[in-house]
Amino acid sequence: PFRRRARNRYRRDLLFRQHQRQCRRRQSWRHRDERRQRRQRVPGSSGGIKRDCIGIAVDRQRRRDKLLGGYLDGRQWRAVIAESFTFENVRLVSQAVASYLLDAAEPGAPLEIVIGFDTRFLSDRFAAEVARVMAANGITAYLARADAPTPAISYNIVHKKAAGGVMITASHNPPRYSGYKVKAAYGGSAPKHQTQAIAQKLYAIHDSFGANLMDFKLAEERGLIRKFDPAWPY
Repeated sequence: PFRRRARNRYRRDLLFRQHQRQCRRRQSWRHRDERRQRRQRVPGSSGGIKRDCIGIAVDRQRRRDKLLGGYLDGRQWRAVIAESFTFENVRLVSQAVASYLLDAAEPGAPLEIVIGFDTRFLSDRFAAEVARVMAANGITAYLARADAPTPAISYNIVHKKAAGGVMITASHNPPRYSGYKVKAAYGGSAPKHQTQAIAQKLYAIHDSFGANLMDFKLAEERGLIRKFDPAWPY
């Protein structure tokens, strides 16, 4: 009986310590998210991430009319799905990218862009909305048939000689986040002068006309949206 009581006591202590570790882990995640939100609400704060170019544009837009939000650096916008990362906001950022590509392109030159997505919730739907906006602006969008890693999309940008690319992914962030990465023609992250130009486009889009949008099936029939398998060239 003594050994049985000692064994049961040891098991209870072990379960209690495991429960304490789990509680501390959950509490640390909750505090970290709260710290991120507090930093996001403070004007001019970094939130642990470098904020410039598109990030400042989105942050100013959010403070002005509470439309856009989230963490955004010069290369990627990331926010909580359905809170700030919504279809409307994705369309606005896509319109800013499309406007920049149209202004930067040579007159009469065909414009193409590669769009990919990861396995997060609604990533494929967000990528489809990006393609619809690009098609409405006369830009041919190569949309991945299935989820693909970011390097595969970067390689296909160079392989297809596209003007740039968009990757819907939040990288290492928690599952409730999604992200919008802008890629340059060489497959890497867009340089600062490009993101600054996209940010300037983003400032006035919502106040002026919003995002152009085309029906997905119609865009496919006209050849403005073309689905492809990024794995074969990669």
